[in-house]
Amino acid sequence: MAEIVLIRHGQTEWSAAGRHTSYTDLELTAEGERQARVAGFRPIDLGATFSTSLAVQVRHVESRNVIARLPGGWFWFIPINAEITSVGYVRRLSDSKASGLSPDDEFTHAVAQFSGVAERLRAAERIGEFRTTGDYSHRFTTFAPHPRVLLAGDAAGFVDPIFSSGVMMALKSARLAARLILACPGRGLALAQRRRYTREVRRMMDVYVRMIRTFYDDPAFEIFMHPQPMLGLPAAVAAVVGGNTDLPFRLRWRLQAFYLLCWLQRHFALAPRIPFLTGTLAPQPARP
Repeated sequence: MAEIVLIRHGQTEWSAAGRHTSYTDLELTAEGERQARVAGFRPIDLGATFSTSLAVQVRHVESRNVIARLPGGWFWFIPINAEITSVGYVRRLSDSKASGLSPDDEFTHAVAQFSGVAERLRAAERIGEFRTTGDYSHRFTTFAPHPRVLLAGDAAGFVDPIFSSGVMMALKSARLAARLILACPGRGLALAQRRRYTREVRRMMDVYVRMIRTFYDDPAFEIFMHPQPMLGLPAAVAAVVGGNTDLPFRLRWRLQAFYLLCWLQRHFALAPRIPFLTGTLAPQPARP
């Protein structure tokens, strides 16, 4: 019978004291940080280093997932049920620290700066406390550090909340890990199998990393937000955003063409410029 070992995270003050952590996000102790380094923990550079988020649940009717891209960050609106919606604000960690604001004040300030967000939340009622998370873009140098250990989902790495990439990586890496485990009942994985698993999970993650960098790069975002039917490029982008990391050639070359256009946008206005991203239009405050 195959043995499955679950490894959650490095040591925190609560885990050292035997307390149950649940969903509480705690800082690692010095020993926990050492454990992460030994395990091969590495941060992922997304260019803009968007690595802090504020989330809260509100009593608010939202029929679909909504993303609002803003200068320096973005909001999400995700309906939990018919009455409750999760609202999150993602921004650069450096900007968050520089503001000197508490999570409550930072969130309120951001909402007040943008009329579209404020209008959406005008009648909302907050029903929970703010939860903050930071420095979450990471992955390990190997996802199979031992013949009987495979890292999957967030244990292997996490890129960013956008596009629900964490959910797709968890499902895809877990399926791949399960197939390997079932193929080797009663014995550990060979070195070649472990290396192949790491390469495959890293390849899937790299597909998301590149697309997410595009979302956070202002010139590339201008291309992103002005899809044209030319060459069928939107289909390739939609495939990746929808969770497909194994594109056929007919979509792979279109995706590369899309990235080329994003690079050219830095030098030539192939797509209309978005004023608030270029600094030519100030954000519109909410109406009183």
